[in-house]
Amino acid sequence: MSNIKSLNFKEKLEKIHQLEDKIFNYYSIDINNFYCPSCNDKRLKPFRSKKDSHIKLKCYGCSSTLDIIDLVKEIDSNLKNLAPGKVVDHLLSLNYSNIESASEVEQIKKTKLDPLLTNFDEFIADSLNKFNRAVDTNNSQELEYLYSRGYTHQDLEFLKNFIGLDEKNNIVFACSIESYILRLLKPWHDKKGKEIRYKNSVRLEKTRHYCYLLDTVNIDNIIKNNYNIFLFEGVFDTITFRILCKNKCLAFATGGADSNHNLIANKINDIASRLNYKVNVFIMFDNDEAGEHNTSLLTELFNKNYINVYKNMSKFLFKNSKDISEEFKNNRAELETRIEYLLNKIN
Repeated sequence: MSNIKSLNFKEKLEKIHQLEDKIFNYYSIDINNFYCPSCNDKRLKPFRSKKDSHIKLKCYGCSSTLDIIDLVKEIDSNLKNLAPGKVVDHLLSLNYSNIESASEVEQIKKTKLDPLLTNFDEFIADSLNKFNRAVDTNNSQELEYLYSRGYTHQDLEFLKNFIGLDEKNNIVFACSIESYILRLLKPWHDKKGKEIRYKNSVRLEKTRHYCYLLDTVNIDNIIKNNYNIFLFEGVFDTITFRILCKNKCLAFATGGADSNHNLIANKINDIASRLNYKVNVFIMFDNDEAGEHNTSLLTELFNKNYINVYKNMSKFLFKNSKDISEEFKNNRAELETRIEYLLNKIN
């Protein structure tokens, strides 16, 4: 890099981007687990820019976009107040000869030619931002379906940054950087004529799961929520519960698939084994034969040395309905009273 001084800023910046994987590793930056410095929202997701193919992170909360210069300034306090040119000069002066490429960045590079993965991330971010704008402006046309399910405008304020709207106003539930569940407003039919109302994103090789908000289950959030976790089958059941708790809860959805049970149990068992207190898991599956069966299957997978499992709460909270969403729409006042009683009891 002996000729670096003779380069202009644009040329130096290009050198930085050629080294971006090593720079991320040098500063131990996990681009898949980075908080937004503007709004402290963890929904920062990496993508590769269509304009110049450089790695950037986009915030689902406030729509800000960070590049490599922004990230290192957040990590290195000595660079925080420096101009971009000074930061670039500093980064180019470092010795990266013994630094390996960061695995997260390599994964993005391997999928560089696969537009689906990049577009998924941008699609999810754009859908979340569209929902946020619709709530801010009270766009009744875009929010019509949600209102028809019994949600009020005040309710929807609690869902900002949690659900999205696509271009046809279908509801988007982001599950991971690569996967989402789509609630179709106009159902379509498969080859056998079966009506489909929910559609998953295309299953990619790297797709982790279709469990809505499972990524919010971590040590910090479990402690913050008094070691209580609430499990639902459906995505709407989960957001309904979040609304009634005013987001002061830790809840996620299995996506209704028993194939996700091992993934869920393994994650919670692992975290619970590292805590000083037992974790309370409340399984609130549907009040029907299938819901009871899946409750029993999942209950058996939890390690009772670290976890207390409560599997009969559905009969208490929404005893007159199939699920909490149905009870919410038909009997909201009593449901709110029961949930308030439950939360006071366990907290």
